[in-house]
Amino acid sequence: MQRSVRFVAVMVAALALSGTAQAQSWLGIPQSQTTPQQQPSLGSVIGEHLTNKAVGLVEKSLPDVSSASAANASGLLSYCITRHYLKGSTASSLLDTLTGREEIRGSNAFRLGQQGSFEAANGTLFSLDSLQDAVKGKLCDLVLERAQSLF
Repeated sequence: MQRSVRFVAVMVAALALSGTAQAQSWLGIPQSQTTPQQQPSLGSVIGEHLTNKAVGLVEKSLPDVSSASAANASGLLSYCITRHYLKGSTASSLLDTLTGREEIRGSNAFRLGQQGSFEAANGTLFSLDSLQDAVKGKLCDLVLERAQSLF
């Protein structure tokens, strides 16, 4: 933890002394081809870069929905469509097909999925409600892939 704090302090000091273009170079952020008047502020560049890194780290810690049961994947698909994370006829028609099966519609795993809970193979539940919207959208894309793989 102290190493992270020290690194951030050193970077902030370096950034303050060097200007935006050099700071972008040190952080590995691509420099734009704009004039200095058009360049974004240093704070917005760093904020965007750190946000993208944080989302990437969160995505790596998402549950593996490729192991979701057909019923749970169907329920999650319903959750994602209802909350507008998935749009279009592909997801909707796939959900219609899956929920046409009584064994899916009547299962507890389906109801859990509709509530936004992924049920892992070992019975552990993971709530999508705990995620930020961008990450939730990514997970919904993975749920759609899983549902498509069921055919």
